[in-house]
This record gives sequence, structure tokens and C-alpha cells, in this order.
Amino acid sequence: MNLADHQRQRIESLRRLAGKIAHDFNNILTTMTGYADLLAMDGALSTDSRECVDEIKRSVEKAGRLTGQLLTFSRNELTRTERIDVNILMRNLEPRLRSTLGEDVEIEMDLGNAVPPVCSDPQRLEEAVLLLAQNARDAMPRGGVFAAATLAAAVNGTRQAAVPPAGTHAVIELRDTGCGLDEETAERIFEPFFSTRDNPDKPGLGLTRAWTTVLQSGGFIRCSNLPEGGALFQIYLPAWRSETREP
Repeated sequence: MNLADHQRQRIESLRRLAGKIAHDFNNILTTMTGYADLLAMDGALSTDSRECVDEIKRSVEKAGRLTGQLLTFSRNELTRTERIDVNILMRNLEPRLRSTLGEDVEIEMDLGNAVPPVCSDPQRLEEAVLLLAQNARDAMPRGGVFAAATLAAAVNGTRQAAVPPAGTHAVIELRDTGCGLDEETAERIFEPFFSTRDNPDKPGLGLTRAWTTVLQSGGFIRCSNLPEGGALFQIYLPAWRSETREP
């Protein structure tokens, strides 16, 4: 079994586990919501008790959002694949990138020549780029520069990171001028539920979704620190072939 197959099996196992946990937990939350609503209807509740009931309901709502993210991760499959021109995709995505990154971040776009088309789910690929942009925005709280570029690259299959078959690939490069990646973050950044932020509404599944989309498209992501500071993410996607049916 090669590394790509091992990674796919690992993600598939995690998705099934996440789906089971989410469904079981959602049943518990439904029961909690029902009892909280019944308590809230009791006109004899004191003000303090009513505030406690309201806090229970708010906590259930937060847990429900987490359950929703687990379900999204468990269903993280490519449902529609087609021939994609990555230059057109990036050009159309630019307004959403500006909205995602905010006014304090300058966007630079450099779309290369002779970039081959790829086979993927266009909506999922757009989501992957936006999730990486959100990660860049979080790394630049005081603003900075986000540079996106496309190019063609040949994968010779000799590097350990070169998971897909050797051949021509389209590459989407995303650079930021943020704080960069420490060693632990660089090693674990695409792991499910890994996050450098203590935020229950963001349990660390965004970059996992991006990584899974690229993996299911037959590609891979590399991340590294830039010598001048900041981080570089490179999305490699195999060139589309006329006989391609699935990534």
C-alpha cells in the first residue's frame, strides 16, 4: 500500500468515526433541548433558574454547531468532478478572497501561462483555497500581503512528498506575510481537530477539509516557512487527461 492509499484509508476511518459520534451526540442534544424547553415553560421558575436554563440552551446550541461540523467532515466526499481551468477558478474566486481576507490584507495574483487543467469538484476546490486563505488571515491579525499564483510543475516521483503519480501538475501557490509555522504546527496542521486556537466553534476541521479535497482529487499539499517570513502552501493537482473519470 502506498502513502496516498494509507492516507485515504486513515481519513475514511476518521470520517466514519466522526459521523457516528455526531449522530449519537445529536440525539443526546435533541433530548437536552427538549427538557430545557419544558423547563423554560415553567412559570414558577425563579430569575436565577431561568438564567441557568438559558445558559443550558446556549451551550446546547454551541454543541450543535460542533456536531454540524463533524457531520460536514464525515460527508466530505467529491460529489461532482469536472475539467477545471485553475486560472479561471482563481480569477473568479478573487472577490471572495478579498471578502475573506479583509481590507487590511493586500492581495497579489499571478496567474501563470500554460497551466494544465485539472479534474476536481470546483466548489470543493474553491472551498479549499478559501479555507487556506482564512488560515492566512488568522496569521496576519495586523494585516499583510496574501499572494496567490498558479504554475505548471513536473513531479518526478522521487520526493517523499510526491504522493501522486509522476507527471505534469497544476500548482496553486498561496503565500502570506504572517507569523509562519512552528515545527509542531507544520507537522500537524492538516490533522483532524488540530488547532492552535482555543475556540469551540472552530475545532480544527477546516484545513483537514482542504487537505482531503486535494487528496481526493489525486493531489497533495505542501506547506513551508518562507525565508522572508510567513508561510507558503502549495496545492499540487494532476493534469486532467481525456480518459479521466475520477480524480
